[in-house]
Amino acid sequence: MTILEIVKAKIKNEAITELDIQLAISEVEEVIKNYCNIDTIPEALKFTWANMAVDLIRYQYESNIGEDDVLGEDDVLAGIDVSDVSNLKIGDTQIALQGNNSERGRILKSHRPNLDQIVMNNKEQLNRFRRMVW
Repeated sequence: MTILEIVKAKIKNEAITELDIQLAISEVEEVIKNYCNIDTIPEALKFTWANMAVDLIRYQYESNIGEDDVLGEDDVLAGIDVSDVSNLKIGDTQIALQGNNSERGRILKSHRPNLDQIVMNNKEQLNRFRRMVW
């Protein structure tokens, strides 16, 4: 089974294209090679590589709105749940939204905004293949 097949099997979202998957796989490949100081990724890291690519794709899909998408007022208000409101001050009109209770807030909070964090989540698997460079 190839990395592409593994990632496709784990990603069930049809909005994610094969190009998106291939880009994530290539990006994660370079990060693994740089982190481990190796030229090729060993077969033993195949599933770690695939899982890191899936994490990156899920993060990018959940956190990015396409450049062509423009949010209108209705779109913004539709995403607000009553449980997201943490403060309400009527005097000078202050409303604070915490956003952590929504499903999107939980998903985004569980994934950090950069690939370095994804690498650090898999540090134990990668360290076995890491070479020291002087």
